Amino acid sequence: MAVPSACCLRCLSRPPPLRPSSALLRLRPHPLRPLRPSRRSYSTLPAPPPPHGVVHLTNRRLLSLTGPDSAHFLNGLISNNVPLASSSTSSPSSEAPGVYTALLNAQGRILHDLFIYNISNHSLSAPSPLPPAPTASGAPLNNEPVFLIDVDARDAERLLNHLKRYKLRAKLTLRLLDVEELSVWAIWRTQPPLTPSDTPTNGPFLTFHDPRAPALGTRVLLRPASNPNPLQPPLTPESPLAAYTLHRLLQGVPEGPRELIREAALPAESNMDLMRGVDYRKGCYVGQELTIRTRHTGVLRKRILPVQLYSSDEDGGGVAEQVDGPVYDPRVGDLAGGLQAGGDIKLVGSGPRGRSVGRWLGGVGNVGLALCRLEAMTGKGAERGRFVVGAGVGDREEGGVGVRAFVPAWHAEREREG
Repeated sequence: MAVPSACCLRCLSRPPPLRPSSALLRLRPHPLRPLRPSRRSYSTLPAPPPPHGVVHLTNRRLLSLTGPDSAHFLNGLISNNVPLASSSTSSPSSEAPGVYTALLNAQGRILHDLFIYNISNHSLSAPSPLPPAPTASGAPLNNEPVFLIDVDARDAERLLNHLKRYKLRAKLTLRLLDVEELSVWAIWRTQPPLTPSDTPTNGPFLTFHDPRAPALGTRVLLRPASNPNPLQPPLTPESPLAAYTLHRLLQGVPEGPRELIREAALPAESNMDLMRGVDYRKGCYVGQELTIRTRHTGVLRKRILPVQLYSSDEDGGGVAEQVDGPVYDPRVGDLAGGLQAGGDIKLVGSGPRGRSVGRWLGGVGNVGLALCRLEAMTGKGAERGRFVVGAGVGDREEGGVGVRAFVPAWHAEREREG
């Protein structure tokens, strides 16, 4: 083979540049035709939540807060009142004072949603795995308040650092507990729902009736040496974490940074007022001004609601006939798995410049949560047509998933309570 005079042997020895094969080119999505959501087999989806459930919440972590200034410190940061200690240490009840609340930024946006338990006079704190706050001389203080903070495990370190920023000279000690020290469990019964009187009255554990929704049940804090399932049958056997997640989604209760978007979600739009996480009569705390202003204006256009998904190829007639709420069916497939969090929900036929009427937050299978514009997606507004999320570009609505929003019955009950 003759070597051209314009090329050297070094250039000819180099391998040719790689070019994508025709098969790879065919895999590229059309610019106006997005990939359809994944249809994972229903056999890989979790089973429907049982009517009686006991679940170890491995997605939660606990922080301890001890010291004489701990109550005052928390009261200036959270949107609810700090729970007071029980009046007597001799009471056999395992129910501990606690609240569901949130930490807000200066603009009134949610940073963390959490539970706070006051175990100062509870048997769980004696002998305590929690170190007492030291004095200036280094000697421990006795009979000091002891609080436990129950937060999403993904946010535990961030919350600890956030609280340390406000500590300054306050006499208190903050610590992130190891998972081996205390664990968080959830128990529920759908018919009839669990009440505080249904829980055990004694034992080496702490119980707290979850105030967010009537059917959510009770949270239990256990030591490693405790029986991991303290309740008697029929609340056995233990269920996986996915069962509790589905149970919570079906109740329309958002939780954690994926559903309560950090520094974006507002307490009222996130149902914190209905879930008893905000006390509007409380004094000053970080983010109070905007929260109170939203309350007094009386105008709330959006809320997080439970939604049911269905294939865009269907007309949604069966879903539209449901009135009680979403129904989880793993046989439908993993419609939620192919949707991107934060995706816009639009009315079918609204066109490329159609106004978004909601935002998808997340879910499992064919159920999930979405931030919905109430006027558009509930009541008479829902009768205008079908809503889709993940639709195509422009007038093309290919690949979208149908969405139907539901207003839980307990919303109206809590609104009447004020």
